[in-house]
Amino acid sequence: MELAALAKYPFVQEASAFIRAEQVTLEELLSEPAYARARAIGRARVLEALEKGPDAKRVAIATADQLSQLLAYPVARILVSVLEDTYLIRRFALREAIAAENLLDQDSDDAILHIAAQLSMDLRREDGGFRIHFSDFLRFTSTMRDTPWKLINQPVQRGYVRMRREKALRVMRNAIQRHIEAPAGVAFKELPAFEPVRPEAPVPGVQLDAQSSLYDPEEKVFKIWYLPRVWKSNYQGWCYAVSRDGYTWEKPDLGLYEYNGSKKNNILNCIAMASTLPTNCISLSPRPSLA
Repeated sequence: MELAALAKYPFVQEASAFIRAEQVTLEELLSEPAYARARAIGRARVLEALEKGPDAKRVAIATADQLSQLLAYPVARILVSVLEDTYLIRRFALREAIAAENLLDQDSDDAILHIAAQLSMDLRREDGGFRIHFSDFLRFTSTMRDTPWKLINQPVQRGYVRMRREKALRVMRNAIQRHIEAPAGVAFKELPAFEPVRPEAPVPGVQLDAQSSLYDPEEKVFKIWYLPRVWKSNYQGWCYAVSRDGYTWEKPDLGLYEYNGSKKNNILNCIAMASTLPTNCISLSPRPSLA
């Protein structure tokens, strides 16, 4: 696939191969000024998925912007992976899948078949439409409960379900969404230098554990509650940080807990190391009055 196509469908394996061939490292992608445009687009995709929902109509990609559009996908995928928020991942995947479905609708049948092959779908042309193997039909429509999608109501011949182009694209949307929702590959896991929150200065024996994270659509910020553990001291506790972009994190002065003679810090509470600190999961209530 050429760069123009990869920019439209950046979730395919060929897109990853292209990026590797360009020798763009994750460290460069996340920090170098040359990729600032890709980072901005990636952040915007995540925020749009949260704030605007599944509608994902996109304008044509300018030739000069194709590489940035391609690189924006791993940036966005890294963001949602680091936050480890299932809701965010699903919402992001749905928006990306609908965008891909809209683009495929305007693309050629050859392009549709190529993307289907990348998703390990047995999809073939059939009398002006398509046919898909019944096992793939069941696999990618398992969440669709409406009667028209039940296998018993489909025209099946020699193990293949015949369908119109529009219906085939709807099945592909599910396949793309599932593909994006799958755990990120090795490239996303190898991020030892990319930490959501860092100590202000190197401190021996410090481990930062992110316990809960979410995106607040009203305040338009990412929020994280994390646990700094200083193994050579006698305390452990909860801290809080916020970020507008998912990269740069601010530690607000909460004024709740005195540490080193001052309450000017982001510590929520602190207890003796010998005590048991329970693991907490914080979620955003859709009805604050019940929180």
